[in-house]
Amino acid sequence: GCKIKTLSLSHHGSGTLSFTMYAHDKTTDTHAFRCTRTISASGTVSHDYFQVDSSKQGTGMGSKVLKHLLNTYEKNGMKKISVHANIDVGGYTWAKCGFAIDGGQSSVEDWANRMESRAQRLRIDISHIPRNKHMPNAIANLRSPTGENLGKKILLGTDWYGHIDLTNP
Repeated sequence: GCKIKTLSLSHHGSGTLSFTMYAHDKTTDTHAFRCTRTISASGTVSHDYFQVDSSKQGTGMGSKVLKHLLNTYEKNGMKKISVHANIDVGGYTWAKCGFAIDGGQSSVEDWANRMESRAQRLRIDISHIPRNKHMPNAIANLRSPTGENLGKKILLGTDWYGHIDLTNP
């Protein structure tokens, strides 16, 4: 089993608080996951860092942690979650979780053009997907007729900024 612990808690002034937490898996003596969050007085939570141990990836652990955090944020009046989707699987993971692209339509178009290029190199057609701030989620859920996860192929290794508006789910 895993036991969740808080490693550090820091107050940065002007109402900003950061914390790092992890789950220690006693059976493997590893950190099953580790994450750092920053909460602002305005009600925005920044998901600064999130890593699931490779042995736990694909088990649903990340989804369970995010669901727990979402419930906690909503109960405590948080308004928005922001991410910098990057590192290995972040571009795919945060898209799969429903994070939308930050910025206006020009940001969406820039991101969509980058994804079109990636998809073309992989010989995957995404021209039917609407170009809007929710495009990452639509791509993340893209499957071939045989069930192959095409969205994951496109989104792994991507780098983008996104958010979830908790006041307008």
